[in-house]
Amino acid sequence: ISINTCISYLCSMQIVLIGSGNVAFHLAKAFTEAQIPISQIFGRNTAELQKISEQFSIPFSTETLVDADLYIISVSDSSITEVSSLIKNKNALVTHTSGSVSREALSGNYRKSVFYPLQTFSKSKNLDYSKIPFFIDAENENDEEILKNLASKISKNVMFANDEKRKYIHLTAVFACN
Repeated sequence: ISINTCISYLCSMQIVLIGSGNVAFHLAKAFTEAQIPISQIFGRNTAELQKISEQFSIPFSTETLVDADLYIISVSDSSITEVSSLIKNKNALVTHTSGSVSREALSGNYRKSVFYPLQTFSKSKNLDYSKIPFFIDAENENDEEILKNLASKISKNVMFANDEKRKYIHLTAVFACN
């Protein structure tokens, strides 16, 4: 896929954010600011989903997961496998935002990837998304290009990192921040 095709593809891509915590909130904000449409935000915390929905004009649900091209899972590391099993679209690209979890933790018959922002997130803190490093990993080059182009719309610092490298980066960041 060419870069121009990927970028135009992003404009028509159906994207669903899964989660209602700090990472999901900031991805919703960053995508909205970059004019990347989000089809739905999905999760179990109705009050938090409603806040995100109202702030960024994104439909939300706690019950029905809409069909999408890309699902971005922003939940606790221990919930990634369970939550990913809810996705039934075999043609979808599914990604999680964890630095310490392999893409193999995604449980389903779809394309698997990682979209890891190296940042401590707080809903009350304003961030300059262009400075946040994003580390991506996917099963194939086309999906890596899609994720690279998506991340590049919100950040100037996008790199590829396999599981081993990402875990090292994540552990180093944890020590540096804590």
